[in-house]
Amino acid sequence: MIVQAILTQDTAATVGSVLEARGWAEAASVSVVTPAGAGAALEAAARVPAELLLLDVAVAEPRALLRYRLARPATRIVLLAPGRRPGDRAVAAAVQSQVYDVADDLDRLGHVLDHPADFAAAARWLDPSLPPDAPGEPRVLERTVIESRPVPVSRRTCAVAGPKGGVGRTTVVVNLAVAAAALGRSVLLVDLHAGVWSAARHLGCAGNRGGLLAALADPSAEGIRAAAERHHGVLVLSRGRDDGLFPALDQGAVAALCRVAAQAYDLVVLDTSPAPDDPGTYAALGTADHVLLTCDPGDPVSVESAAALALLARDLGRNLGTWHLVCNRQRPGAEQPETVTEYYRDLRLPIALAATVPDESERHLAALRAGRPVALDDTGPASPWNTLALTTLGADPGLWTTRRRGLLSRFANLRGDRLGARQPAR
Repeated sequence: MIVQAILTQDTAATVGSVLEARGWAEAASVSVVTPAGAGAALEAAARVPAELLLLDVAVAEPRALLRYRLARPATRIVLLAPGRRPGDRAVAAAVQSQVYDVADDLDRLGHVLDHPADFAAAARWLDPSLPPDAPGEPRVLERTVIESRPVPVSRRTCAVAGPKGGVGRTTVVVNLAVAAAALGRSVLLVDLHAGVWSAARHLGCAGNRGGLLAALADPSAEGIRAAAERHHGVLVLSRGRDDGLFPALDQGAVAALCRVAAQAYDLVVLDTSPAPDDPGTYAALGTADHVLLTCDPGDPVSVESAAALALLARDLGRNLGTWHLVCNRQRPGAEQPETVTEYYRDLRLPIALAATVPDESERHLAALRAGRPVALDDTGPASPWNTLALTTLGADPGLWTTRRRGLLSRFANLRGDRLGARQPAR
C-alpha cells in the first residue's frame, strides 16, 4: 500500500506512531512542512499514484489541494484536523474538494482509517450549528440565494463636489442617490447648492416645499423626516422654489444636520455649491466621510479646478484617501480618465477613480424634464450608477445581480436561481 503524509511538527509524532503500528512506516513517504511549503509538497505528492494521503489541515492550501484532487481523483485523503469544529473554513474548503475523511481527534485516527466516510458524514463540517458528536443521521443544509445584495460596511455621508459649474455634479448626486436606494439602502439627499432647488427638480419634486430650512431649524431625525420629500425612494431636502436666494447657510447648522442624518440613514448624499468658500460646501466637505470629486475630462478648467480644491483640502488637513474621482460626460476621443488620474498623481493627490460616466447629455436632459433620473432604468453590473453606488457604500461591485421585472421574468429568475444560483451563505 502506497501511503503519503504531509504533516506539520504538531502532528508528525502521532501519525508516525499510527504508521508504525500498522506496519506502514517503512513504505510511507512522510513530509514535514510549513504552510509556506504546502503547495510544493502537494504538487510533488500528486506525481505519485498513492492509495492514501494523510494531510494536516494546517498545510491544506485550498488551491493546491484542489489541483491534487484533480490529478489523483482515486486517492483517499484523510484530513488531520485536531481541535477543529463544524463550520471551520479550512475543513469546509477541503470537504468541498471531496475530502470526506476528517480526523478531529488524532487518538481516533485508527478508527477513521478503518471506516471510510462519504459526503453525508462529512457534510456536518459545513454546518456550524451541528456539534461533532450529534446523534442521528448527519444532515446537509443548503441555502438558495434568490437575490444577492451588497451590505455596506457602515453608514456613510458622501459629499459631491465640483468647483466649476456645468460638470454634471447634480446629475451625479441624483443618480447616485437613486441607484443606492434601488439597492435597498435608506438614502437622504441634501441639496446645499447656493442656487435654487436643482437636485429636487431632477427628481421631479414640485419645489414649493424645499424642507431644508425647516430641517436646519430642527436638526433631529424626526425633524428631517417631517421636512423631507420622498421621490423615487429618496428623501430630499432642498431649497424650495419660493425660498429664493436666502442668505448663506450657517456652517454649524449644516454640520449638525449632517451628523444627525448620518446616524439615521444608510447613505447621506450632499450636493454642494461650486464655490468652495460657501459655508454649506465647507461644512459638507468637513463632515462627509466620503467625497466624490466631479470633473469633465474634456474640460481642462474643470480638471484643474477640481485639483485646486483637493490641494486646498489637503492643506487644511483633510484625508484625501476618502476622496474619489468621478469623470463625468466622457466623450469619445476626449481625454481619458487615466490622463486625469496621472495629472493628480503628479500633484501628489492620492485620489482614486470611482466611476466614468459617458456623455449622454440629451438623455439626461430628457430625464430632467421628465423628473425621472436615468438610474431608474440604467441598471445592472455595466451601469456606471450602480458601480458608483456600490463603491460609495463600500460594497463589492461583484455582489450586484441584475433582477428583471415582470411575471415571466420573475419566473425565469426563480427558475434560474433554483437551477444554478446556489451560493454559500455570506
